[in-house]
Amino acid sequence: MSELFQPLQGPPVNMEAEQAFLSALLSNNRALDLCPDLLPDHFADGAHQRIFRACQGLIQRGASANAVTLKNYFDRDQGLIEVGGAAYLAQVQAASVGIVNVADYASLIRDLFIRRQLMEIAIDLQAKAQSPDLDTTGAALIAEANAALFDLAERGRNQRDTTTFAEAADEVLTQIEARQKAGGGLLGLSTGFSSLDRWTGGLEAGAMMVLAARASMGKTSLALSLAERVAAQGGRVLFFSLEQSNSQVLRRAMASRTGMKFQHLSGSGLSTAEFDHLFEVGRELGELPIILDDNAGHTPMSVLTQARRVKQGKGGLDLIIIDYLGFLRPNRGERHDRKSSEIGAIVRGIKEAAKTLQVPIILLSQLNRKADEREDHRPLLSDLRESGDIEQDADIVALLFREHYYLKRAEPRSPRQRETEDQFQDRYQQWEQNFEKSRGKAELILAKQRNGQTGTIPMRFDEQRMQFSDYHEDQARQEEIPL
Repeated sequence: MSELFQPLQGPPVNMEAEQAFLSALLSNNRALDLCPDLLPDHFADGAHQRIFRACQGLIQRGASANAVTLKNYFDRDQGLIEVGGAAYLAQVQAASVGIVNVADYASLIRDLFIRRQLMEIAIDLQAKAQSPDLDTTGAALIAEANAALFDLAERGRNQRDTTTFAEAADEVLTQIEARQKAGGGLLGLSTGFSSLDRWTGGLEAGAMMVLAARASMGKTSLALSLAERVAAQGGRVLFFSLEQSNSQVLRRAMASRTGMKFQHLSGSGLSTAEFDHLFEVGRELGELPIILDDNAGHTPMSVLTQARRVKQGKGGLDLIIIDYLGFLRPNRGERHDRKSSEIGAIVRGIKEAAKTLQVPIILLSQLNRKADEREDHRPLLSDLRESGDIEQDADIVALLFREHYYLKRAEPRSPRQRETEDQFQDRYQQWEQNFEKSRGKAELILAKQRNGQTGTIPMRFDEQRMQFSDYHEDQARQEEIPL
């Protein structure tokens, strides 16, 4: 093997490049502005990391960073004392390296950081691959490696160029002009529900919509309806089913379209006509561009990795649906002391994935039990579990509500204490009227919309098919009531 291709004996570092960069920075603090992507962790030497971090802090506060102003910071820093203390700072600055080549030094430092991280990932992966732990499958290791590599790519990449107001204005005006020529239209992706589109203008690229409800309200059914409607218009949908298997999701979709009970789709006892109908529906669903992923243990980073793979494939990617938040896990290596901080990090990770991919994401979430305890069971933003974190990062929060579900469980069974039979009958009759009036109805409450108004969208709900649909346009327009 030639000298050129001899393997490295240790992690790749370049102390001269790190010293040259710090010399330029200590001599001329403008060097920091020329390298906005460089981070303390990119330096291989611990002392260099501390020097750069301290320089960042001073410069960002408007102070000057040099060997004199940093002396008090490091007189007692054991890491710097070991390499010469404040004298080392003076030595680095005395090299008097100009800032002409500072961007090249920063690029080399960042590149070597990426290489060291790649080595760590490879060593970690090798150790796990050789581990006798049979519970960790090869496929799981591949998924973990993909997530780690993509995470490294995101941390190591340069930030995109900034945009002036003039450039942003040109982009916005071009979008408005295109909509004007098309006779209106939507800002984002059509959901297939005309009333929801009218309120939101469609789902914008990079936006995150949180769809939340109490158990049994039908949020998975609504998510499936959204997926099918978007796909029916030619949109490609990636559906993460973290609670149910792919086959269960497909059976739910088939039950919704055929009107057959979910349990009846086991395959036994079907008539020839039912089987033929089911077969035809299966073929229709199979033609929709929906990709299912029921892998367990997904993290925001693995969601991003999988979605990026799908987007780069033939057909691209138009919508991501995640069912649901409670089954997502923190990114690899993250540790959180409280559940609330863990949820917050996961939600932020999903929002960042939407922004990175420039694809809208619908994230399903559970509501806490507070709504069940109130007389009016309509959900509120405060009913979101860890609501502060979810509400903060979501562009849209939609709360699904069906009064019929609660009324069914509130049927009067007997007179209350000191209630006469006539009073009981009056109460029962009132309940019956409300129960029938609520049948087949649902509400989608837009409790937050960053770029639009909040309000309540009435919807139809077929309980047998577990299927949501629009009200008639004119009727919907009359019944929508702003909050």
